[in-house]
Amino acid sequence: MVEHLSPKQAIQVQVQVYPPMKKLTQFLTSQTLFSAALPSVKELMSLLEKKKTQGQTIKIFYGETYDEFGITIDSLKYYFILSFIHFHLKKVGFKVESNVVQADVASLINKSAQQKQEELAQQKKERLKLLKQIIRTYHLPIKIKLMSDLFSTKEYKENIELVSSHAGNQSHDGEFFSNLEKTVLKNRLKQEQKTKFKYALEAIATSMMFDIKLGPPREQFYDQAQHLMANDLKTNELNSIYFNPSYPLGQNFAFFLSNPEIEEFGLTPYKAGSNKMNDSRIILEKTTSKQLGAIVGKSFESPNSNVAHPILDLFMIADMAEKLSNQNQDLPDYNQAKLLSDIEALKEKAISLVDREILRKI
Repeated sequence: MVEHLSPKQAIQVQVQVYPPMKKLTQFLTSQTLFSAALPSVKELMSLLEKKKTQGQTIKIFYGETYDEFGITIDSLKYYFILSFIHFHLKKVGFKVESNVVQADVASLINKSAQQKQEELAQQKKERLKLLKQIIRTYHLPIKIKLMSDLFSTKEYKENIELVSSHAGNQSHDGEFFSNLEKTVLKNRLKQEQKTKFKYALEAIATSMMFDIKLGPPREQFYDQAQHLMANDLKTNELNSIYFNPSYPLGQNFAFFLSNPEIEEFGLTPYKAGSNKMNDSRIILEKTTSKQLGAIVGKSFESPNSNVAHPILDLFMIADMAEKLSNQNQDLPDYNQAKLLSDIEALKEKAISLVDREILRKI
């Protein structure tokens, strides 16, 4: 089961870990940034301690597919937080490798994507060039890996054979496939069924090459399927941390009321065209300063805790950009209640920071 974080759980976990890791535990249990953990933050800390004792390298990754529109500002959140975790682990004595996996092969699986092969091939070139620029600009310690390169490794081939064999032995109305069905929006389910969840099986096989995964909330369903398989086959379970959702900008309160699935899971952070809402996203190298001000100005934001927070998220991404640009590698800490106490001031700060630290630097 996924551990959804609560303040009480956060406190309990913090007192159970040894002092050098207390700050990381506090960071990972921040409800301002993260939504859940699998199997739990406590289990993650146990894994880290074991790896350190054995002198092994911790392999962390965040994986993303892409479409023809470009890199969203939401992807930066994942690159940045992955980097902050990396810096902290290095500081307290861990060997760590942090990776951003670009699913170049997976981006062409679906029929709709195959019709755009030339656009996506060009996007791959532009994306890799821009990602390298982002790494240089913000001094990020991450490595870029292509899924097409991972597919040629012996480890991946063994993993996909294992996952495919296990899937072939599962009932299509059983728990394993029930989780895979939840990995996609309802309007894409038939498309995934036609491919026999090819992308999902490849995603699971890829994740098994790493120790820790960072991802958006919907990724929990891939990982729950992986845990079911691991339990059956007595193999290692993946440890995962899920970020709070990425929300569309420029929408009012009524939009989220009428789109509960988006309020719960948000938009796919790395696909600007998720839900055909690319006009409601900030896209690097495309969105102008003028467009930024207009879209933020009419965006819904609320001081209430359990609702969508598109502007708060935007502010934190830009603030992390400033910190990393200045090589401030300390784990960030955000007071949600304080930041949401003045929505108009938060919008102004977000616009100023995004423009200065992201749009003008990339």
